[in-house]
Amino acid sequence: MGLSQLTINVGQSGLGRRAPNQDKISGIIFYDSSPPAGFSSVNKQKVFSLAEAEALGITVAANPIDHYHVSEYFRIQPEGELWIGYFPVPAPYAWAEISPFILFAGGEIRQLAIYAGAETFATSQATAIQAIVEGLDAAYRQFSVLFAANMEAITPVSGWSSVGDLRALTAEKVTVVAGQDGGGVGAALYAAQSQSITCIGAALGAVSKSKVMESIGNPANFNVSDGTELEIPALANGDLISALTSTALGGIKDDGYLILRKYTPDLSGSYFERCPTAVAATNDFAWIEVMRMVDKAIRGIRTKLIPQLNSTLYLDANGKLSADTVGYFQDLGQDVLDDMKADGEISDGVCLVDPTQNVLSTSTLTVSVQIIPVGIAETIVVNIGLTTSI
Repeated sequence: MGLSQLTINVGQSGLGRRAPNQDKISGIIFYDSSPPAGFSSVNKQKVFSLAEAEALGITVAANPIDHYHVSEYFRIQPEGELWIGYFPVPAPYAWAEISPFILFAGGEIRQLAIYAGAETFATSQATAIQAIVEGLDAAYRQFSVLFAANMEAITPVSGWSSVGDLRALTAEKVTVVAGQDGGGVGAALYAAQSQSITCIGAALGAVSKSKVMESIGNPANFNVSDGTELEIPALANGDLISALTSTALGGIKDDGYLILRKYTPDLSGSYFERCPTAVAATNDFAWIEVMRMVDKAIRGIRTKLIPQLNSTLYLDANGKLSADTVGYFQDLGQDVLDDMKADGEISDGVCLVDPTQNVLSTSTLTVSVQIIPVGIAETIVVNIGLTTSI
């Protein structure tokens, strides 16, 4: 035994810390028949900083708009991971580039920006992109799309009412970016290039930076102005936000477009409004944060359950799934939901397996997942008044 002594053993894994997730991994597609040198042989590259993108040939001199969006992405999300894809300008645009880009990236892209600045915007583009994304969804490549096209021809101030109502579509995986810088680099590019520049790079950065359940319209966490860039917010046809009434600007948001705004005089800086998707406002997935949250749950539960394909299912004496079998599968799904709840990504969730289902006849096990999402304080009402006592 030797001398008397006190021994302390330090345990491991008691905190249950999880590995870093892939929620921040983003992608952006540019159209250029003469791509930068670093994309001439392999047109899809992953970068972790603006400097790495510049080393691949995306420079202010050669690719001013592309450089701007990559720069804005990393300005908003310095810890981002960005896949960049260059594709020839199609005629017509059919968005066929999305699938090979997503698959080349191994399906790790969680939010994809598509910048088609030379193509005139039409709401039908969102529907066409949705069809491509749905095909990838079926192959379990879940991601959301931010889309920007040329809105320069929209009549200043008055023209937005006739652009098209995105809320009349069924494209819940697509968000159309209608915001733009009105006084910095973005504004200068808009004047020089005669096409919408938009703020799709900054929007992609904000979505990448946010947790899956967070609204990028939260002023406490997402001031997108650095004092110069996006300090003067505008729309993608050059209209300054300051030139529109709150009613007109609210109408653009209500039609499902992602816009910038100010909260003067209460707050300095510039902010996104809540990020809509191109689907009815009454739809469960009318906002990008809800879609991202559900996509994350799908990925997590699929990862847990794929190894169980063709696994053994035990029954009790009454032909029902045994308690052990039910508990085993419920625990697999519940682990994912409990992790998301602990991270504040959902309010609550439950994974259920009906023990009475006839697995002998169907060879199919049905698992039910129910999620209570988090709420978003899109509107806050304060009732204030005087009283004689409290």
